[in-house]
Amino acid sequence: MLAAGFGTRMLPLSREIPKPLLPLWGKPVLLHALELMRDWGVKDAMVNCHHGAGGIMEFLRRNPVRGLRVNISFEPAILGTGGGLRRAEWFFDDQPFWLLNADVVARLDPQPLVNLFDSKKPLAVLWMHPDRGPRTVEMKNGLITNFESRKPRSEGTYTFTGLHLVSPRILKFLPAEGFAGIIPAYQRAQKKGERIFGVTLKTGYWADIGSPRQYLDAHAETRPAARRFGNVAVDPSAVIGHGARLRNVVVLEGANIAPGSRVENAVIGRDTQAGGTLSNIVMRADRGLDPAEIAAVQKLGWRMNDTVLQTLGARGSARSFTRLRQDAQSAILIRYSLDREENGLYADHARFLEKIGVRVPRILFHSPADRLLLIEDFGDESLQDLATREDPETVRQMYQKVLQAILVLHEKGTRTALRGKIRLTPAFSPALY
Repeated sequence: MLAAGFGTRMLPLSREIPKPLLPLWGKPVLLHALELMRDWGVKDAMVNCHHGAGGIMEFLRRNPVRGLRVNISFEPAILGTGGGLRRAEWFFDDQPFWLLNADVVARLDPQPLVNLFDSKKPLAVLWMHPDRGPRTVEMKNGLITNFESRKPRSEGTYTFTGLHLVSPRILKFLPAEGFAGIIPAYQRAQKKGERIFGVTLKTGYWADIGSPRQYLDAHAETRPAARRFGNVAVDPSAVIGHGARLRNVVVLEGANIAPGSRVENAVIGRDTQAGGTLSNIVMRADRGLDPAEIAAVQKLGWRMNDTVLQTLGARGSARSFTRLRQDAQSAILIRYSLDREENGLYADHARFLEKIGVRVPRILFHSPADRLLLIEDFGDESLQDLATREDPETVRQMYQKVLQAILVLHEKGTRTALRGKIRLTPAFSPALY
């Protein structure tokens, strides 16, 4: 059972809760997976862990699975699937074993995989999905011919679900130590004549819960009746204020939603007190921010235990955006990568524009070393939102102000920037396009 991943797509929630311990209708996904294996007749399981290992080990200690002996393989440095198998080599005998990612939700009859393994004696049999996911695996008559299709999602391509029945012969194709993936090991084995089969099933359910959207979708799909009630999973210890409206939401233990709030497409973290319009991941900032981010917020004089964060989703190249709220105050936290050169110019350009009279979000704090910005929060309302509800004269006046700002930006801004020899990126042009 592979539970060592970082949970990157579930950040910042995965800083507090390892992804395998996220509840699906009140029961951690890891427990669902272990019970599935137990119901298939498995007697001994191995769980590898790295990120959040303490939480995973404590959970397993407190929640034994009846009929299943659970072992743990701790990886001080993450080793990947192949490296994890090599580290836990002592666990295996000469019999085939199940290998399963701990951050997927699976319901299936394993017999077709067992039957194919028994009849063909391959290196491995993999459960493949014909519709979901990236579909980068090619098969011909059940034999996997290519793990890296150049025509993903075309006819004859499938997605590997992360569940396989594997011969211990796989260990011969893994390096003796260090990080290693399982797919490169399979590819090396194929070159040596080993066969790897794939199985698709007419029935069964599979979902990756790697992202907040996928996590919420898995709730709706595993309990279809919940859709009629808005697909809302609320921990019994949470408090939902009077008049709050929730739709497609998971609320974790101890959370408190203020009266009259509107919460949609959201995961609300443990012990989080929040209100208003909420979406995406909402949680206590002191549990979701990293040390550099906490230090930046403290520079504003904010109390960390009263600050709530809300992720804002993808909306910028090589940047992430998070709204921070404390009482009536709010700010936007930006973490950026220099994969896009202009990200490193943002703060100085913002200060320059403010000086020449272009209204931009103020820079509240900037740490170039941490590639971190805190900026003024202008809210969610756009010019388009205003234009759909205001009278034509008000809209005309708004556009007049906007066009005047654009004029200052392009005329005075360009002249002043060139005169001051400010570093600029190429203008949009046919050549750049």
